[in-house]
Amino acid sequence: MIINYNVPVIKTLNQLNKTNKKVASAVEKLSSGLQINRAGDDAAGLAISEKMRAQIRGLGQAHRNIQDGISLIQTAEGGLSNILSPPLERMRELAVQAANDTLTEEDRAAVQDEIEQIKQGIEQIVQNTNFNGVPLLKGIRDSIPHNPARNPNQFLGIDLSGTQFASSDGVNWSVQATTGAGINTNGLTWGDNQFVVVGNNGLIRTSVDGTSWVNQNSGTSNTLHNVIYGNNQYVAVGSNGTILTSSNGSDWTAQTSGTTENIINVLWNGNQYVAVGGRATILTSDDGVTWTTRYSGVSNTLRAIEWDGSQYVVMGDNGKFLTSSDGKSWAYHSTGISSNFVDVARNDNTFVAITDDGSILSSSNGNNWTIQVSSSRNWLNDIAWSGSQFVITGGTPTAKEMILSSSDGLSWTTRMSGTYAPIQAMVWAGNTDSEQVDNSLKPIVFSLQVGPNANQSVQISINDAGIESIGIADVNVLTRNGWEAAIDRVDQAIGKIISERTKLGSMQNRLEHAMNNNENYEENLTAAESQIRDADIAKSVMEQTRNSILAQAAQAMLAQSQQMPQGVLQLLR
Repeated sequence: MIINYNVPVIKTLNQLNKTNKKVASAVEKLSSGLQINRAGDDAAGLAISEKMRAQIRGLGQAHRNIQDGISLIQTAEGGLSNILSPPLERMRELAVQAANDTLTEEDRAAVQDEIEQIKQGIEQIVQNTNFNGVPLLKGIRDSIPHNPARNPNQFLGIDLSGTQFASSDGVNWSVQATTGAGINTNGLTWGDNQFVVVGNNGLIRTSVDGTSWVNQNSGTSNTLHNVIYGNNQYVAVGSNGTILTSSNGSDWTAQTSGTTENIINVLWNGNQYVAVGGRATILTSDDGVTWTTRYSGVSNTLRAIEWDGSQYVVMGDNGKFLTSSDGKSWAYHSTGISSNFVDVARNDNTFVAITDDGSILSSSNGNNWTIQVSSSRNWLNDIAWSGSQFVITGGTPTAKEMILSSSDGLSWTTRMSGTYAPIQAMVWAGNTDSEQVDNSLKPIVFSLQVGPNANQSVQISINDAGIESIGIADVNVLTRNGWEAAIDRVDQAIGKIISERTKLGSMQNRLEHAMNNNENYEENLTAAESQIRDADIAKSVMEQTRNSILAQAAQAMLAQSQQMPQGVLQLLR
């Protein structure tokens, strides 16, 4: 009989090797504190854990980003607080003092000197308020260099048949194209290096040269009365309360106006839009999207609007007009004529308004109007200022076209334009048209990454707080008009600063909420990742002890198996 002792020995050795590996694995987990030390330990768990770790680190950085954003907001809000009190409050006090007729001219001059010092102090605060070297209260002005190929510096006019006419001087006109712009056009603007025309049945067409036109889908069949370009977008207005906006002239979005009245005209003054229309409708908006109805106190149709840097002037039917310094509170006036106004324009010194029966009126302040051309029974359709002269388009009772021009708005020259029919809509395309060139200071915008993933950012927008932007640059109490308006102007400036501080406070609260959410997210995600990646110490100790005992038993059995052949040999001897 042959006894083979190698079989149990080999089995015992294999078992011992396995047990030793388990012991080593348990020791590694205990020493590192991790359940997964290499991909082979748990491939799926490793993948999940690494993604969670990336999220956790991203959350930590987002937390620091939010803290920086809150510090930025607090810095800006502190600067605004220092503008509000005491500078603006003191300026208002001085304005109230200057409005008292017990003061002499010398007294008001002394008051004005202090006001000027306050203005300089506010500008210094604006310049010095920065975070990490970046100014916080100083807006950004778009810089668009003049390019003759992109800024044609010409008048473009369109008659009811859709024929386009061009003129470099407003006097000599030539046919630009006989088709393309569309018939029954009502409004025309130049902005962002292209023309945009609107008209009946929702007509919108665009052109970069005034000759070749592209039809755009307005999404409405309502009549569109006018269109402007301001604040980096086009705004078109029309019947039944229609308001459309577009950033490029091609894609248009309908906005809620809050009215069903016809909206006839709209203006951007650098800070807000004001739209006017039927039944004395007046609407205001900061962004062209959200509109607020303002009470005008009259019932006349309002057709034209202008801004001189400190006051809106709105012209309406029956010789009536309204004025406002802020677009919210309006004063009602009469020019003393019964004609219906159709348009108004201004240069640096003079407003010029035209009526549907051929009257031309001028005003140096928008309040007191003088008839320069009395009712001629002609039709006047549109007026524009080119930087060097006013140009009016119109026609005679026999439907003959005519052009009127004036360098000062007072003395006018009338001539036939050489066109086929009266020009209905007209615009000056160039950098000197205050309605077409947006020179306002834009808000400075900071983007904060407040989450661990893409598209998890918020923007902090801070408006310019300089004296021009808040409307006190020209506060002057040396004249009656100046001291009468000074209190309102300073009140508006105070309102703007308060509004900006409120906005920043709301943004800070939003960031704090986001930070709290991130902290909760990070805490729970860390716990979840720990369950996957970290070792269960109790379990690992138990496994290590169990496998150590098994290894020791295997080693004892192996030693005993090595002694058995010797015992058998001794028996055989």
